[in-house]
Amino acid sequence: MAAHSVPNPEKHLVAPALTAGRIRAMTVDDIPGVARLHAASWRTAYRGVLSQEFLDRDLDQDRGAAWAARRDEISRGAEFGFVFEVPVGGEAQAMGFAYVLPNADATYGHCLDNLHVAPEGRGLGIGGQLLSAVAQALASR
Repeated sequence: MAAHSVPNPEKHLVAPALTAGRIRAMTVDDIPGVARLHAASWRTAYRGVLSQEFLDRDLDQDRGAAWAARRDEISRGAEFGFVFEVPVGGEAQAMGFAYVLPNADATYGHCLDNLHVAPEGRGLGIGGQLLSAVAQALASR
């Protein structure tokens, strides 16, 4: 029997926690965690696309500033998002998020501006669950 490689060996640690995972509305309190998750996602997804220096040094500050700039839009509900979180050591840990700019374009309408899943949670259906939450929220507007 041929051995097969596991593309993400950490998944076996995360997958059981997904049954206890939940999706909830993003709040301004999520901004620091979302910024960290966004940076972690970019470090793997954009390796070889964005400069190595940017990904290794400036990314946390860049994503932190970008999300801090959205604080007002999130707090007044002009833009919204969802966070997928799992319990880890008695605390909730964000494993993914989706962020929407409602009515962003006169022709095309809404914009799914961000959909990111932690590298160790990819391929487990988190992104699909977040997309479903976004679709339901937009359908009810």
